[in-house]
Amino acid sequence: MGEEGYDLSRFRTTYFEECAELLANAEETFTRLQDGVGNDDDLHAAFRCIHSIKGGAGAFAFDDLVRFAHVFETSLDALRSGRAELSSHVAEVMVRGNDVLGDFVRAAQDGTSLPADHGRAVMAELAAIVGQPAAPAPVAAATPAPVPEPAAESKASTTWRIRLAPTQQMLRTGNDPLLMIRELASLGTLDIACDRNRLPTLAELDPAGTYLAWTFTLVSDQPRTVIEEVFEFVAGDTADVTIDALSSQPAPEEGDGWGIFAPLAAPAAPVAGGAPP
Repeated sequence: MGEEGYDLSRFRTTYFEECAELLANAEETFTRLQDGVGNDDDLHAAFRCIHSIKGGAGAFAFDDLVRFAHVFETSLDALRSGRAELSSHVAEVMVRGNDVLGDFVRAAQDGTSLPADHGRAVMAELAAIVGQPAAPAPVAAATPAPVPEPAAESKASTTWRIRLAPTQQMLRTGNDPLLMIRELASLGTLDIACDRNRLPTLAELDPAGTYLAWTFTLVSDQPRTVIEEVFEFVAGDTADVTIDALSSQPAPEEGDGWGIFAPLAAPAAPVAGGAPP
């Protein structure tokens, strides 16, 4: 899908307007948490704010913004699920994290680049909340293609079969399937099959209608909840979404001889009825 036919400047303007509102909402939420008057609902609300900012940033390829937002939302997910404990210090880190996130949003909006180490200290503190190494930041220099999770913490991968069938109204509600597909691709290795059976003749086609559906095969170490969050604004409303776990592959043991290529040991995990990628 190319950029022809899309007024991207309009979408960008809308995205940054939404970012300003989301950042303001997140700031209020983090302030409540810092003052000790917040609750679990505030953690969920803050997660949704950061998650939404990250999703739009991925669509426009704002890589620096996506990278920071990913670490931010991961720490929030750990807090809201109880895997990490909220303290006054953690709340203060969240406040500073929101400020840095705002810097990345404004840089993306202005088309400028921030210094390579901008926000690095805060990112390390956010990563530390979920027990990640305190300094994953040298990704740009040490690793040509930064990965979401540090290599030191191997996780079991699961093969998921995901079906997304939008209704005719999805685009009219401001939800773009392309954003969801890009965000899904950021979670692991994604294979996509497009269903064109609902495409009408050209004379009957409504430019604002949604006719395509997709079946995805995703190999990821992320839990089901993270995948569900990709579709949380459309599932059951403007789209039918099904998510099924097909198989699970244990994390490779340290010293098995594969090194960083261990996840590629079995690229063709059994997928019922699926074609090889």
